[in-house]
Amino acid sequence: MSRFIFPANPVLEAIKLISRQLHNSKLEDAILDQCQDSSKVTMDFFNCTEQQAILLAGLLQLYFEDKEASMEELLSHIDMPLIVAGTLNQYLDVFVKRDWIRPEKDVHLFPDTRYIFSKQMIQCVMLGDWSSMPVKEETAKNVPQLLNLFGKRLNAMKKGKNDFAFFSNQIVEMLAGHKKLSLPKFIRQQKLNNEDTCLFMHLCWQHFHGRSSVDIDRAVVDFRFDAENKYYIRQSLTSQTSFLFKKELVELTEEDSLFAMTSYELTEKSLKAIDPNATKEIKQKAAGFLATRLPDSIHYKDLFYEEKQNELIEGLKEVMMPAKFQEICSRFRNKGLKAGITVLFYGGPGTGKTETALQLARHSGRILLLADASKIRSKWVGDTEKNIRELFAQYRTLKNKSQSCPILLFNEADAVLGKRRAVADRADQMENSLQNILLEELEEFEGIFIATTNLEKHLDDAFDRRFLYKLKFENPGQETRMSIWKDKFPDVEESMLLGVSRMYHLSGAQVENIQKKVTLDTLLKPEFRLTE
Repeated sequence: MSRFIFPANPVLEAIKLISRQLHNSKLEDAILDQCQDSSKVTMDFFNCTEQQAILLAGLLQLYFEDKEASMEELLSHIDMPLIVAGTLNQYLDVFVKRDWIRPEKDVHLFPDTRYIFSKQMIQCVMLGDWSSMPVKEETAKNVPQLLNLFGKRLNAMKKGKNDFAFFSNQIVEMLAGHKKLSLPKFIRQQKLNNEDTCLFMHLCWQHFHGRSSVDIDRAVVDFRFDAENKYYIRQSLTSQTSFLFKKELVELTEEDSLFAMTSYELTEKSLKAIDPNATKEIKQKAAGFLATRLPDSIHYKDLFYEEKQNELIEGLKEVMMPAKFQEICSRFRNKGLKAGITVLFYGGPGTGKTETALQLARHSGRILLLADASKIRSKWVGDTEKNIRELFAQYRTLKNKSQSCPILLFNEADAVLGKRRAVADRADQMENSLQNILLEELEEFEGIFIATTNLEKHLDDAFDRRFLYKLKFENPGQETRMSIWKDKFPDVEESMLLGVSRMYHLSGAQVENIQKKVTLDTLLKPEFRLTE
């Protein structure tokens, strides 16, 4: 037993074991599988793939044994021909770019060349610690490249190569070295401390990688803050006292009704710091009384109408196309009219009113803002009227932010668009007040408004002149009904469909429901046969 204590270095041990397995292995999987644990150690330490880690370990062991750390010597050790040298050199290129190793000659002309190791890299391997390894400074030409550099620094910290204090100083120095770029300039103007700077940069980095709602918890976890620090950051966000809110760098999105979670997104001010030409897009959920459907999220569906009805729908399609809509709005304004299109779809349930509105939005590439009647009506005196005002104000705000005028859809509008009544009590007075506000809003409305209702007779006559288009949806006639059956059951004999179509005068929604039921029966019962 020795009087001396030698600290364990699992990296050196792993390199030695890998080199032993490489000897005469011809890089065969069966042999390399025997050193998987060692490969994992080197992969984690060198932050690279398994192939890269194995080859680097082979070269390092040659260096430690005072042999020539060349591709020729490594191939001799592995027992492979020189012809594969070019391919193996490509695996090592990642370490060349990190300035850890350098080929003595051009690898394309001399693929068997010797590799020279940097002193700092060898020192880090001998110590099993990267803290003494200087970070190679890279220069970003634009903000996306700068955010990529941030990601590299973040990844190094997450791998345990340094702590948050070291990382935050790195980031501040990196931003100071890119003063002319828009994002560092913006951060400097906000006068943020190191921790705030890193948190904001993490949110920008998430946005750059396609996250519409930024995840504060992800940043807090990545930075490995202690429990107390995590608590205060989360509390400041919940109470909106955080610097992120004070500086108007983030804003709340709508609360997730399914999981009761609050999410955040970058403000337009922050987005412009990343890209000066950025505009704030409406997200999948809009705050308050409006739920959002993006046109790309609406699935195409064939709809079948009666001849006269089809003419009116085709006319609406044309009106809502961006160029035509702009032309119509300009003409309205020139004549002193409000630049708005208001439409009423009325008729029985399942006749395609809502689906037509959805398909119009998809066809014209417009965002659909769906008014939630359950959120609008309130049991508190005066709140429903206030909510209606707020809803239309939200629509105007979102319309101004959107590149293309969105559609405001009041589905089952009879829930809010009713008849004014003779005042007998306070409830009648409140109901009339609500109708008057709606009439005022529609009178001044600019944009695209669609209301659907099953109970057209329940609407006040005053609403009639507020609608530029009124389309009645009826149960389809025999010819149209047959087209729907063929669309839903293309593989069924036409004679069978004809018989069912004549026997049952169903709506399109009812036929679609039958299609779902048949599909379910087919899945649950393999022996199922479809009969009339």
